[in-house]
Amino acid sequence: MWLLCLYSPGLAALELTGPGAVSGLWGRSVSVPCQYHERYQETPKYWCSGIIWQSCSKVVETTGSEAEVKRDTVSIRDNHTLHMFTVTLENLTLGDTGIYWCGINLRSKSDFNFPVSVTVLQGESLLPSLCGTAEPTYSSRLHSKDSSSTLLQTCLLQSGVLITVAWRGTCQEASGSCTSPCQDIS
Repeated sequence: MWLLCLYSPGLAALELTGPGAVSGLWGRSVSVPCQYHERYQETPKYWCSGIIWQSCSKVVETTGSEAEVKRDTVSIRDNHTLHMFTVTLENLTLGDTGIYWCGINLRSKSDFNFPVSVTVLQGESLLPSLCGTAEPTYSSRLHSKDSSSTLLQTCLLQSGVLITVAWRGTCQEASGSCTSPCQDIS
């Protein structure tokens, strides 16, 4: 009897997912939500830095509880009810730009992980806050071949609900300025 085992990155994606890319303004903070399968509720979660997961450096790690763990300007907090841990990078600098990994520490097996590209932007925000009093969780800009862009902003509200708002705007790449329908409202 033969047993064939195949590893599929798609299978790992069912165990742990994240935003893929986030951006934040220099000096501000950005939060990264990492969603996991409920079976890993009490398993330690971590955030590590490096282009290659196998050699990344752990920045911060939970103990498996919901208690926040903070190291320098980075914190991690697990929410067992939502099956999501959130990593927050505060007082962003250009040095924070890079590839990071949301990870689940399986100890006896190969960990589940998900890559996240973090970009720190200088200057004023390209996106007006559509979250009201809630801090944006992450923002991104998707470019098209013409000068228009689709702007996305996701917010985690106090009620625990994630909302995403998208709109199209026009960007001038040379100046980095964008206009959106929100800027035309008076």
